This record gives sequence, structure tokens and C-alpha cells, in this order.
Amino acid sequence: MSSIELMFENIYHKKTKEYFEEVLDSYTTGNYRSAVVMLYSVVVCDLVYKLKELYEKYEDDTAEEILEIIREEQRKSSTSPDWEQKLINLVFEKTNLLDNVVNENIRHLKQHRHLSAHPVLNELDILFMPTKENARSHIRNMLEGLLVKSPIFSKDVFDFFMEDIAENQEYFPKKEDDNLEKYLDTKYFKYFNKNLEEKVFKALWKFVFRKEDDDGEQFKNNRVINYRVLTIMFKRNRVNLFQIIKENTSYFSQISRNNINIEKMIDFLATYDGVFNLLEDHSKQLIKEKVKTKYSFQIKSHFLYDNPVEHFKELSIALHKERYDYSPYRLEYLITPPQIKFLEELSNSHNCSEEFFDFIIEHHCYSGSFDEADITFMRCIEPYLDKFSRGNIIELLSGINYNNQLFNRSAAESDNTKIKRYADKKLGKKFNYSKYENLKFSDINSNK
Repeated sequence: MSSIELMFENIYHKKTKEYFEEVLDSYTTGNYRSAVVMLYSVVVCDLVYKLKELYEKYEDDTAEEILEIIREEQRKSSTSPDWEQKLINLVFEKTNLLDNVVNENIRHLKQHRHLSAHPVLNELDILFMPTKENARSHIRNMLEGLLVKSPIFSKDVFDFFMEDIAENQEYFPKKEDDNLEKYLDTKYFKYFNKNLEEKVFKALWKFVFRKEDDDGEQFKNNRVINYRVLTIMFKRNRVNLFQIIKENTSYFSQISRNNINIEKMIDFLATYDGVFNLLEDHSKQLIKEKVKTKYSFQIKSHFLYDNPVEHFKELSIALHKERYDYSPYRLEYLITPPQIKFLEELSNSHNCSEEFFDFIIEHHCYSGSFDEADITFMRCIEPYLDKFSRGNIIELLSGINYNNQLFNRSAAESDNTKIKRYADKKLGKKFNYSKYENLKFSDINSNK
């Protein structure tokens, strides 16, 4: 089945689909002139059907206003076709049913339709004959740009989208972004055109990053779901939305100084490389200053550096300090499992896993208490033992041997034995462990 036939099956309105069958029949039998003439009529009908649905189903006043203007035009002159162009102009100007590209494609279709339907006396061929390629191009453009799309988003119906995601957010728990994306795609995204996508993305950006809790309960209560929808949109169409940010730098650089807004902004910038560099300098400086105020911000702020390797170096300096009392080291901040997962994914995506392993080993080795050592072993060491290189293992053994908060804790012998099981594989069973005089191991053969 051809792409045109596949799109034909997805035409949104039942009556449009019925009329389009005549276009398809004419095209497949080689009657390209008839196909073009009928296609233009189908486009006009489809716009009317969609305006009616917007008004009847969503009480869209803009749609009703356009329909009333067209009714008045037809009352003035029932035989004049001028209302058709007025309809197209009003739909383009006042709704999101047509974007610039589709509007231009309709204009081009109308020209060919006019030449195909009206004789030109001073031409050798009185009636224009579109080629197969002409007809196919017009048909594809109208199917893709208009006929298969839902009318759900005029300018007024935008509120319907925002209300829907707010009212239904409880059905999509935080960890179920895949289900949320499926819902949004089947109900909304597949009907988006470029203009509408930009409008929705800009609005969500404003609600998440600029509106503060004091601006209204709706911004406070819906910030999380709005952020999730924003990130889903960006992930789906990163190239186009990246370009929109680039072309509207001033708009996207307006962000609140409030911590909750900044936190969401840092999450976004940490997830999508390159966006930070698009912002204006005043926003960059604000973010840089805010990052300094929380270690949780610093952990995600790799976008401030040329590459993640530099980020890991700076993070080590910030979190790992020398100590002056019972332990040679101290941790400024105890990194959490989600933060470790974030750094692991960052290292995987930027091919710097070795730097990640160095960091988490150092984080464990800088533990300033028995409790910290227990926690960092569980979070940073045990899950990654099978991934550590020979160099990582030696670094870990040396670090434990030097820090009394690691080798003197009650779980030390048990945990050291777990390390040795993996170390024997990487270092060999003949490796000399005697230089790590503070490390105790259980009999591995009796602790399988």
C-alpha cells in the first residue's frame, strides 16, 4: 500500500474521507486535473467541518465567529466563490489549524486548481494539465498538513489541553512517563503542527520556569506535570524545539530566581546538552550563582563545564575534603542513589565511565564516619564492583587502607571480602595484598 493510501486511512473527518475517495480514484486512473480540482474542494470542506467541531464540541468562540462570517459572505452572494479564500485566510490568522507551510501549500494548490478548472484563451492548452508528480505532491501536502489532523487546537482550545493534563495528572505517576507520553501522543501530539508545538512549548516553559507559587495555585499544583510534559515534548522533537529556543533567546532566558524554578531549570539543562549555551548571559549568571548554593544543584551542573570530565573533577573538589580530627577525610555532602544514577547515566552518554568510577570510589574513601562508610559502600561500591577496572580496584584498596573510618568499622571485614572476590578476578589470586596492612578479609572459600 502506498503512503497516500496509508494516510487516506487516517483522514480525521468521516465526510472528508468520503469526499477524498473521489480524489484518490481520479489520481489512480490518471485523471490528475480532476484530482487537483476535487482536492481543493475537499480542503475547503474539511476546514468547515473542523470549525464546526471546534464550536460544537469545545465551544470555541473563534470557530463560531469564522463560521458566521462565512455564512454572511454566502448570504451576500450565494454564487461567488470568494468566501472560500476568506475562510482559508481567517482559519490561518485566527486558529492553529494551518501553519505557514500548509497555508502556502494551499495557495499553490488553489493556483493549479484555478488553471485546471478555468480555460485560458491565450494558451495553446486552454486547460492546465497537472503532471502525476504535481497531483501527488498536492495530495501528500494536504493529507500531511491538514486532512489527517484533529481540529482540537484552535487558539481558544489551548486551555483545554492545559486543563486536561492538570486534571488527569493523578493517573500518570511520576515514574510512568512512557504512559503519559502515549496518552499525549494519541490525544494531542500527533495532531500538532509547528505553530502549535511552539505555542504549547513556550507556555509550558513560562509556567514551569517563570511562574512562582505565589502567582497562583495552578502554577504550584501543576508545576511537576507541566515539567514532565515539557521534557517529553523536547525529547520527542529536540531539533525543532532547540531551534525555537535559539530563535527566541530573550523569551526563554526569562526565568524566576525562586529555588523551585531554578531547580527545575537545572534538571532540564542537565538532561539536554547545549540548551544552557543558548541562554542570555544574565540567565547564565543567575544559574551559576544558584548552583553554588546547593550541593544537589552542583551534582547536576555538568552543563557549566566544557565536558563531564571537568565536571567530575570539580565535583570531587567540592565534596571531598581533608579533615583535622579522628578521620583524615570528610564528605561535605553524602550523595544520594538518584544522584549516583544520574552521574552514571551522564558518564555512559559521554563515554567517561572511568571518571565516574574514580569519583564514586573517592566518595567512599573520603567517608568521615562509620555510618557514612556503610552508606557509601552500599551506594557507591557494591553495585559497581563487577564493573571496576584493575586500576579502580587498586585505588579502592589503597583508599580503604588509609582511612580508619573504613577499615575499623564493624562491616569492614565482610565488605573487604566482597571486594576481594572481584579483585582476585582483576588482579589475579597471586596479587600481594599484604601492603594493605589495615585490610582484613574472611576466608573466601568459606564465604561463597
